[in-house]
Amino acid sequence: MAREIVWNYLQQYVKTKLAYRADFIIESIADLLYQAVSLAFVLIVFTQVPDIAGWTRDEIIGIVGYFMVPFALFNCLFRGSWYIRDQYIVEGQLDRVLIRPVNPLLQIYLEMIELEPLSGAVFGIALMGYARSRLGIELIWWEPLVFVILVAGSVLVYGGIFTALAATGFWAEGRSGVSPLIYNLTGYGRYPVSIYKGAVRWVLTWVIPFAFVGFYPGALFLRHDELALYAGLTPVVGLVIFALGYRYWLYGLSRYRGTGS
Repeated sequence: MAREIVWNYLQQYVKTKLAYRADFIIESIADLLYQAVSLAFVLIVFTQVPDIAGWTRDEIIGIVGYFMVPFALFNCLFRGSWYIRDQYIVEGQLDRVLIRPVNPLLQIYLEMIELEPLSGAVFGIALMGYARSRLGIELIWWEPLVFVILVAGSVLVYGGIFTALAATGFWAEGRSGVSPLIYNLTGYGRYPVSIYKGAVRWVLTWVIPFAFVGFYPGALFLRHDELALYAGLTPVVGLVIFALGYRYWLYGLSRYRGTGS
């Protein structure tokens, strides 16, 4: 039955998108333009300097390109984390979710799934290809598989962090919490951590590990083998962060008594 419900979610979503194709196209283009702004910022910076902390223009473009892929997938799959506090906890829609025989968190994320951000992922892959071509890097047979694994790990980093932030709504009042603030920090992962001071670098690696969403795994595909160990830790960090975020969600859910209590 759980599989049928999940399948019905996906079917209804596809039907909705097909019914509003123009909106889907417009939103996809808007998301693509948003990602293009990130690239434009990099290009503007490199009109003034030859490199940033030893990283060339094409290397930064490659890292930004990698970053765009998990960032887009996160916005596609975990968009529901933005609505858990206000729509599901404060307004009580979680009560409706809890009576169904499907994992509540999975239901929320399925209800809020969005395909429009995937245009950013395609753009990111294109940027990686461009950067690697400019740097004379040829494709190795194992790279596509490793790319998928590392991207999955990067997405889980985001998913775990924002699931945990959403779960704070079980205790804290208010509709948004600190999620918008942390979301604004996600962009730090698209640049080499070597450009930041020691404390910031440490925070971006081990406290709010956004460096594993862009820089470390992205650098691997630019042949920066000195960072291979960090890149290899990406799926591990992703699994740990998501497991912690999910456990925190379950703890908060166990204390939930509905809007009428």
